Amino acid sequence: MLCLACLVQNFCVFMCVQLSSKANSKLELLKVHSVEKQVVAGTNYRMKLEVKGETGAPQAWQVVVYGTSVIVSSTAQHKHAA
Repeated sequence: MLCLACLVQNFCVFMCVQLSSKANSKLELLKVHSVEKQVVAGTNYRMKLEVKGETGAPQAWQVVVYGTSVIVSSTAQHKHAA
């Protein structure tokens, strides 16, 4: 049985793969900042991720999964390496 942290990591990697195919661009998951679960009429998941696209610049993304719908927003804040 996988631990909860492993399940969350695998879910976030899966989301990056799905988003990569929709965006027709390769995305790499760098870090999972947070994951929240909300139970209402169904179950919603909100993830704050740091991803790297083809440009190489890390981007902060928020992914929200409502049932079978996925809403993605980028904070458009790029982190610069020191």
